[in-house]
Amino acid sequence: MSTPSLTLLNPTADCRWQKDSECTVQWDFTERGGRAKPLKEYKIDLYRGGTYLLALNNTKSSTVTKYRWVVPSTLASASDYQIRVTEIHTDTVVMSDEFDIFEKVVVSLNERVPMEDTN
Repeated sequence: MSTPSLTLLNPTADCRWQKDSECTVQWDFTERGGRAKPLKEYKIDLYRGGTYLLALNNTKSSTVTKYRWVVPSTLASASDYQIRVTEIHTDTVVMSDEFDIFEKVVVSLNERVPMEDTN
């Protein structure tokens, strides 16, 4: 009998999540015997530099294998964030590669830029 497997589809190493934007954590779960089935109970956590920061959700039952989350503006901009998804009943865990969380950049078109003196 095969063991359960959990594969994280998003975020990937090339992901860049902008603060105050909605982002999606998505995964696949295969039960023993190779049957694909959504997680029954899962927990999603955010890590930075390998250290736990916060829970994205409370452990709860669900038939969906994705979770939408608004990235808090209070997080530091950095490129060493990771997501950890845990299926509670089988204690199957997967950790994402490191990805970026960055500051929203606002550009004002009305802003005046000084002209360079060419004299």
